[in-house]
Amino acid sequence: MARSRDRLSKRPHVDACATPINRAIAYGCNAPNPHNTQAWKLRRVSDMETMLYVDETRVLPATDPPARQIHIGCGCFIETLAVGASIMGYGTTVEDFPEGPYRLDEVGRKPVARITLTKEPNIRPDDFAGYIHTQQTNRRSFEDTPVSDDEFAELARSVADERVQLVGINDRGRMDPLLATFERALVVECEARHLFEETRIWFRCSEQERHRSETG
Repeated sequence: MARSRDRLSKRPHVDACATPINRAIAYGCNAPNPHNTQAWKLRRVSDMETMLYVDETRVLPATDPPARQIHIGCGCFIETLAVGASIMGYGTTVEDFPEGPYRLDEVGRKPVARITLTKEPNIRPDDFAGYIHTQQTNRRSFEDTPVSDDEFAELARSVADERVQLVGINDRGRMDPLLATFERALVVECEARHLFEETRIWFRCSEQERHRSETG
């Protein structure tokens, strides 16, 4: 429990924020994100609205040349913010790329999204609300238990955005080429110095781990 409290103490405190949008942002900052770079920045528009940008100082040009992963992280931020806003009784409207799509050299200068809160008295907290502060990286051994067709179907039904298609593959013959590609990609990222050195700087150590490292 002490470790959990220490982890939470380093995150923005929702109750310390004065405006609804700042409180929602505090929830959003708990979002999972690529390589833990937290590559987002925000421009306040009003007490109920903000503009989200990629933080160009935290992109990973070696690991993620097209900034694809970074933008996925922005999506995670938006979703976590929306889940947090539901706890406070607010709905969330998201306008993607409000100033239009942009080139790679414009990352950080044009917004990813405009996020607006709306008070909704009858809204109930999102089903994932209770997990915002408890989610963490799972480094346990992977159990090779396939997701069933019924589970895939249930997940597909939960996707509300018509622009998103969830594809489930259970056939081992179709999976093997993909698994081989995933393994090669992991080897490249772990063994190529310019890649792992780029992400090493984002590692966060506890005070105990730092002390052990310094004292040998």
